[in-house]
Amino acid sequence: CTYNKKFHIIDFSKCASPSYNLYRDRYYLSHYFKRQIAVSLSYFFTITAKNLAKQAAFIEQCNNSDIKTLEIIQV
Repeated sequence: CTYNKKFHIIDFSKCASPSYNLYRDRYYLSHYFKRQIAVSLSYFFTITAKNLAKQAAFIEQCNNSDIKTLEIIQV
């Protein structure tokens, strides 16, 4: 996966086999990332093979821990 910090974009098309763990409203994207990134969702949805090829834009939230919390603003 590639993460564009300037535009807060994760390109799922470059993920060969992303690993997702749904816990309430959070997905943990750890595949191809050195550190785990927590993504909070404002609504429930299922990530399928179709939308894995799409780019998802996230806005970064303040977080004191090493894990960055990103909120989905566009899919």
